[in-house]
Amino acid sequence: MALSGEERAACLRLDRQFAAIRDLPPPLPENRRKTLRIAQLQSGGYLKIRERTYRVMGRLQIRGQSIRRNEAELFCLENGQDHHLVWEKNDRVALSLNAGALALEAVGSSPIAFAEIIETRSGTLSFGGREFAWAGSHVAERVRVGVRKAKPRSVHCYEFVSGNAKIVVECADVDENEPPQHEAHLLESMPAAEVEILFAKG
Repeated sequence: MALSGEERAACLRLDRQFAAIRDLPPPLPENRRKTLRIAQLQSGGYLKIRERTYRVMGRLQIRGQSIRRNEAELFCLENGQDHHLVWEKNDRVALSLNAGALALEAVGSSPIAFAEIIETRSGTLSFGGREFAWAGSHVAERVRVGVRKAKPRSVHCYEFVSGNAKIVVECADVDENEPPQHEAHLLESMPAAEVEILFAKG
């Protein structure tokens, strides 16, 4: 009997979990782990956040005139979900608690409503019962770190804040005849001390 799409996805997730667990090296001595910094993370590295272990699958950087944000694409060994660890130059850390990007509808908006927010430079998004207020926008380049000949991709970033949490909506430049493609990311600030780097690189 052929597997359904959901069953195939579950099998693939388990395969990824087993592979990540198999590749986990023996732990470094604690004194060496304490010298590692978030900025040293590379593909193949491992870290622990809030009692869960993650493998670094890739590195991205968002850079513009007023921003330089770093992202590590993470894969959780315990639940097989994808996450993003985000940090800025001053080592402020935020963890995306969602598996993948969110659609505009998931944050209480739509392409038409969001276009109005951009035009008026005011408005709110909502998620999990919280309201996120407009905080500003900027144009930046998204580039994959550590990949030879990786080409930067121009993106427009729109930020909305609620306490120590932030929603960042990214819209990549597309052909003028195509509808804009939006990705929303929920980021929640956390103390850098909650991130324990096990191995900086594979």
